[in-house]
Amino acid sequence: MLSEVFSSYTVFHFIGIGGIGMSALAQLVYSYGYIVQGSDVNINDNTEKLVKKGIIVFVGHHHSYVKDAHVVVYSSAIKSDNVEFCTAVISSKIVLHRVDLLLYFLRLKRVVCIVGSHGKTTTTGLISSILDYAGMDPTVLIGGVANSYNNNIKIGKGDWLIIEVDESDGKMMNISCDVAVITNIDLEHLDYYKSYNAIENAFLKFLKGVSKKGFIVLPDNIGANLLYNISCNKITYGFSSDNYVYAFNIRQEYNLIIFDIMVSFGIQCGLYTNIKLPIIGYHNVKNAAAAISVAIGLGISIKDAIKGVENFLGVQRRFSLLEEIMGIKFIDDYAHHPTEIEASLLSASCIAKGKVIGIIQPHRFTRIKYFFNDFIRVFTKCDYVILTNVYAAGEGEILHFSSNDLINSTKNQGFHNIVLMNTSAEIADFLSIIAQEGDVVIAMGAGNITNIFYDVIQRLKAFYV
Repeated sequence: MLSEVFSSYTVFHFIGIGGIGMSALAQLVYSYGYIVQGSDVNINDNTEKLVKKGIIVFVGHHHSYVKDAHVVVYSSAIKSDNVEFCTAVISSKIVLHRVDLLLYFLRLKRVVCIVGSHGKTTTTGLISSILDYAGMDPTVLIGGVANSYNNNIKIGKGDWLIIEVDESDGKMMNISCDVAVITNIDLEHLDYYKSYNAIENAFLKFLKGVSKKGFIVLPDNIGANLLYNISCNKITYGFSSDNYVYAFNIRQEYNLIIFDIMVSFGIQCGLYTNIKLPIIGYHNVKNAAAAISVAIGLGISIKDAIKGVENFLGVQRRFSLLEEIMGIKFIDDYAHHPTEIEASLLSASCIAKGKVIGIIQPHRFTRIKYFFNDFIRVFTKCDYVILTNVYAAGEGEILHFSSNDLINSTKNQGFHNIVLMNTSAEIADFLSIIAQEGDVVIAMGAGNITNIFYDVIQRLKAFYV
């Protein structure tokens, strides 16, 4: 039991508590009656929610902040010379990586883990929506703000815990669960993994930790290494008819996507038509198919699963329509990998009656280095690209891999509708000239682009109204 493990430790301090994963974990610990505090260099929506709950948040980092803490929690984003981390180690406090702390809580529930290079957050939200509709009241930790909870966590009373698992630092290999869902595997986080084989092997090691009484949900394009080297039950899903759950006949309408599925296993096998997914994007049909596959494996009726999908309210910053001004749609999206950007631009083109204008904030110099040519290729999917400076996320600059380098190389490939802008004022002025009724303006990135974009929208509202 948790109380036995931490019986004499009541105060938990989180270094970097404002992060999406850390703030959710802090709330989970708080829900069990512990005293929770933390620090972060920035105040954001996450920290404001924590403070409203009674969690103390210090701004910045200082050795005194960990003075009263019994357990100090850090993430892979915290460097070893962080003053609070060093103080905790020197003071012989219990110092835990966030995943190591999470493991204690995962033992208290039956667990569904969602992993993958892209689509984890939406898939986690869809699975949660299904279990909510089915009356299972799960606890949910999600890598974004779910609109149905207005939070990145929901504390449920049911037996199940649904969690989005970050693969970026390899820590997922330490996690065991009852159900594992893979959305996809792509070249990503190469600063850690170095090669695709290393990424695939990490996923394989994670899957080998799934309970033999559980099951794994896999997409149809997964490598044979994963498909054949795991012993528990497997459910495959995707757009190919040889999957157990096969999505097809996909139709995009104004603000939703409609599709059919064929289920080819179990007592609920059969055809299910006209499923209405209230979010945009062909790729999200695959996420919905993964969620329905989980529901079938858990014994939830497919009719309830479909209702859960159709009731899904989405996740903030996942192709979120913020405003429509003078017939111009303004969409905020988390896409920051070329594969994600391309998928979001495809979705934007499906609803645009005019141009697609991308405001893209590159995220990390290492990502630009590894995917330089891929970024150039996806930029050309836009009619116009407004590029900002790189959001470094703590990295040092890498020579020849800046936003200006991307712009120059893109122009050398023959695409000239690309500019560098960094302030909301200049972006708003530019959009006031080029954007017209029927256009879609989509801001993409994992940094602070959403803050800039909100200000852009306010400026344009003042300009047009």
